[in-house]
Amino acid sequence: MNRPDKVMRPVLAAIALLAACVPGASLLTACAGAPVDMSAGLTNGAGQRSDVRQSASELRALVEDEGWTLTGGTPLLSRLIRGSAPDSAPAVTRYIETAGEGASARLIADAGRVTALSRRTADRALAAAAEPGAGPERLAGDLASVEGALAAVRRAKVFFTAAADKAEADDEHLTSAFSELHEAEQHLALAADALAERRWAVRHGAVS
Repeated sequence: MNRPDKVMRPVLAAIALLAACVPGASLLTACAGAPVDMSAGLTNGAGQRSDVRQSASELRALVEDEGWTLTGGTPLLSRLIRGSAPDSAPAVTRYIETAGEGASARLIADAGRVTALSRRTADRALAAAAEPGAGPERLAGDLASVEGALAAVRRAKVFFTAAADKAEADDEHLTSAFSELHEAEQHLALAADALAERRWAVRHGAVS
């Protein structure tokens, strides 16, 4: 049987990524620098945000505040229609110029920050997915937050890769840092799957 949550997850992920990247999308968000938290207003039943949402919010804020995303002045839809390349050079150039000769070391450190928060968010999400008595509203809020965090991690990965290419930074420590970031991203994606599966099960009475 096809589970609706699992079928729709790729669509929701695409919407979350588009919402973070498309300037002027009135129903989604203005741009990547001002993402919409789809879990806003959902609480854990005690009037406070869950640990999952708190961690996911910190992860998204880190990526957005540091500007680790390839954005330019041309909206994504316009680029798709016109076929023009994204104007990503300014952000990457600033990053490399600020780092100077320590570009590789900075990339390793920044990738490590995203990796650590991704792992923490994934661990909390997996724990929430296995928590007895979790209601569908809480699970929905946690899932939305984790999906948003996952989109942010993927934007950061693309940014770091572009920065490494521009700086011609290529050493075993950087390769290892990028590999760990990729693994953390996959772990976070699996945690999102677990939340989606648990929410589906709760909604359909498979578990209590």
